[in-house]
Amino acid sequence: MTREGRRKAAFNLVQTSITNLVCIGGDGSLTGANIFLQEWPSLLEELIDEGTFGIIYASLNYTKLHIIIIVILLLNVYLLISNNNIKYIPAH
Repeated sequence: MTREGRRKAAFNLVQTSITNLVCIGGDGSLTGANIFLQEWPSLLEELIDEGTFGIIYASLNYTKLHIIIIVILLLNVYLLISNNNIKYIPAH
């Protein structure tokens, strides 16, 4: 995702009052979440500078973003997801 995409994501999170995220995935998800977390303060500054959010509103409510990262490594395992049931099937 580009910085512009992360800025849009930051806008959406502030707009919907979300300050906590759960990120589930592998290396790419871990890297993306880390970049987003590091850029969070500057993304907020950009949104404030362009007048999207007032400085008091954004600084009081959204100075911190919390991300829980769950890394999933699927080695020799297939996932079968159907009817909201997850079955783990070892690869042959």
